[in-house]
Amino acid sequence: MAYRSIIVNLDMDGINDPVLSFASDLATRFEARLIGFAAAMIPPQIVSAEGMVFDGQIIQMEREDIEKRLKELETQFTKHASAAASAEWRGDAVEPTQLLSELARAADLIVTAAPEERSFFNPYRSVDLGSLVLRAGRPVLLAMQNSERLATRTMLVAWKDTREARRAVSDAVPLLATAEDVVVVALSQGADIKTRESLSDVATYLSRHDIKAHTEILKHQDEPEILVEFAHSVRADLVVAGGYGHSRLRERVFGGMTRSLLSENRLNRFMSN
Repeated sequence: MAYRSIIVNLDMDGINDPVLSFASDLATRFEARLIGFAAAMIPPQIVSAEGMVFDGQIIQMEREDIEKRLKELETQFTKHASAAASAEWRGDAVEPTQLLSELARAADLIVTAAPEERSFFNPYRSVDLGSLVLRAGRPVLLAMQNSERLATRTMLVAWKDTREARRAVSDAVPLLATAEDVVVVALSQGADIKTRESLSDVATYLSRHDIKAHTEILKHQDEPEILVEFAHSVRADLVVAGGYGHSRLRERVFGGMTRSLLSENRLNRFMSN
């Protein structure tokens, strides 16, 4: 198993050199094609009490600004992607989360960092990472802030016997196979037989891929905090976890662990749904 095509998502307004270096290094390791991506959408027209406010000149300026920025990002991507087996660029003036979710069909893995500056919490200029995890149908690797390379000393699997966690473990096998140490950890109020059996099965599954893993059970009720604390305590270079969530009244509602990991930019997080 290997990643043969990797997408890297660039921030329209932030600093992209770290995530470009991060993704380029992964593409080089796996001899993968690297696809650069960026998108932004012109905000919808304003509806006032008097009706639609339409200013063609402002819209044209917005479009030109987006197209100019996309050209700059393409140039930046091309410089970083020179070491990859092959590379291509995808950029457009459309809604970014939807387009990246659709483009996921072309890749094995999506690499991104958290939005910055103008893009932060701006759905027209940044990808909604939670929605991406739930909609892409591909694993998403959220690089920690300013990380330029994925270290492979210790990788942590946040185990829960669910479809999402099983999918994440399977999707992460190529990366887990590069680690010196893999820890499969489950959170439980007690070391019950079912939890121990599921952990043992995961460790056995990984061993079939020549991945030596050991297991841990953390007895704690506060899932999100204890997992993040444990990941930092073992100096995890990567946390592999299922992404849990659903739609409610056009909003994404996330589980506690997923919400915690999405906001924890001091860790590299690998998430599948």
